[in-house]
Amino acid sequence: MKDWSINKRILFLTLMPSILMSLVLGIYFISGRSSDLDKLLADRGLSMAKQLAPTCEYGLMTGNIGILQNIANTMLEEQDVRSINIYDADLNLLTRAGPLMLNERRTLSSIHDNQMELRKTEGSLQIKSPVTAQNLSISDVVSEQFFNNTSEPKALLGWVEIELSNTNTRLALYQYFANAIVVISLILLSCTLIALRIGRRITRPINVMMTALEDIREGKLESRVHVAESSELKELASGINSIAASMQHTNMEYQKNIEQVARENQETIDELEIRNHQLTSGKKEAMKANRMKSEFLANVSHEIRTPLNGIIGFSDLLARTQISERQSDYLQNILKSSKDLLSIINDILDLSKIDANKLILENI
Repeated sequence: MKDWSINKRILFLTLMPSILMSLVLGIYFISGRSSDLDKLLADRGLSMAKQLAPTCEYGLMTGNIGILQNIANTMLEEQDVRSINIYDADLNLLTRAGPLMLNERRTLSSIHDNQMELRKTEGSLQIKSPVTAQNLSISDVVSEQFFNNTSEPKALLGWVEIELSNTNTRLALYQYFANAIVVISLILLSCTLIALRIGRRITRPINVMMTALEDIREGKLESRVHVAESSELKELASGINSIAASMQHTNMEYQKNIEQVARENQETIDELEIRNHQLTSGKKEAMKANRMKSEFLANVSHEIRTPLNGIIGFSDLLARTQISERQSDYLQNILKSSKDLLSIINDILDLSKIDANKLILENI
């Protein structure tokens, strides 16, 4: 039941109470109807037995079998009457109308206090009633007192037994059962149609909302839910539309920001490319200038070192001549300064060689 759809749940919740109620009411009314039909048949049988017993009194008193047979044949024409048996007081069969009864005849010992006996069989209902003398005086000439009201006990003349067939009762019960099934089926069919209609009415907007959510998940933010129902579903659809509109607005702003950032990045890249080109050109020019400087320094260093060596040489020659002490001090300063300058020029020349990749290392 966990994996059931909403339609199945609604159908189950609608039909289950209806089915249970129909079963309970059907069993109740069918059993009640069956009891009523059985009681009605028993009442009819008892009523017929009560009417038949006084009718057979004269025939039993006189022992006229013809009268008893006519009475039995007449009673056999009644509805549901299957068989009629008439016995004497010792349960000896005097006459019969109709086929044999469905079960064996009961003995006298099974009759209590000369009362009526009702017995059911598989296919019939049997009623046995005693026939008693009602103090009827029979003579050739009818006296003034046809009935003699004495307190003497009533004498048992015999027995009448009626067998009623329950075929019509069963047919009526089956017809009632069929009608009940038809009514229950119509009710269940109506409940099913109502449940399906309610289920479709509930699931239709839910399916629409699910489709809209799937479209939104795929990026179709312009999708909207249109629900005509006025209830929580309409509020839910309104909430989904609000979320979709908010996401669409946010997405538009995000796209605008992305486009703006992309434009700014492109401008920055273009500017960097321009600057890079300028830097490359400047680097080339600087390297060219540095190379020219190195060449210039190398050339100038040689040009400067030649006269400087001349100054040092002539100063050294001058130091060998006859000079004064004061002139010797001046000459020493000139030599020292010249040598310092020559050392500086040699260092500059080495740096120029390094820049020009012409420096030769020597182990000294």
